[in-house]
Amino acid sequence: MAERLVIAAGALLNVLLLQIPLFVRDVPYFSLIADPPIIVFLSLVTVHTLWEGVQSMGADLAPAVNVRGAVIPYLTGFSLLLLHCVLVVEFAFLDGGYVFAGHRGKGLILLGAVLMVVGIWVRVRAIGLLGSSFTSHICLVHNHTLFRGGLYGLVRHPSETGMLLIACGACAVMSSVVGCLLVFLVLYPLSRVRVAYEDGMLHESFGEAFESYARSTPAYLPRVRFLLEGTTAPLRDE
Repeated sequence: MAERLVIAAGALLNVLLLQIPLFVRDVPYFSLIADPPIIVFLSLVTVHTLWEGVQSMGADLAPAVNVRGAVIPYLTGFSLLLLHCVLVVEFAFLDGGYVFAGHRGKGLILLGAVLMVVGIWVRVRAIGLLGSSFTSHICLVHNHTLFRGGLYGLVRHPSETGMLLIACGACAVMSSVVGCLLVFLVLYPLSRVRVAYEDGMLHESFGEAFESYARSTPAYLPRVRFLLEGTTAPLRDE
């Protein structure tokens, strides 16, 4: 119960801090906060923070050993926070939240919201499937197994896919070109580095089993035949 309260408090603090630019703008706060893009963005960011926090409670909290690229998770977290701040600052100070005045279509907001919702589900589901094997560090936990069931039968790194979908969706909701540049020039390269580290560790630990898995399963996006036929790969390799 205490852990859930801490997670809820953290999510509330996060959404309150993100609203600071809305308070300092010389426009009434409630006229800004009532705009559909900011409502969708802040609501889904809060849902993501809460849901992922609760789902991550099953993670192995033992001290991480044999960690690779120790700074990558921190850089990724900082980059996500920076992205969120940039999106809100743009909303508050650049033409009511849009880089280009003509990009105010409801379709773009809807597309972004769909991407965020799908991304949140994919990321949280990916974390839940790993259970105690999940860790934010780039390392393998004790008695780690090569899990190939569920989303991991479609892509090797669904949590990274989810993160990028959330980020891209947020940029679409807020119609932010600067945000898109941050995603593709900072977040995506950081994700590629993490994927390379994780694949290397899995290859060292599982050898040929991982090679077979990597040949048949893409890193980020599933192949069309996987979506149509599913996967018959065994769920785990010890």
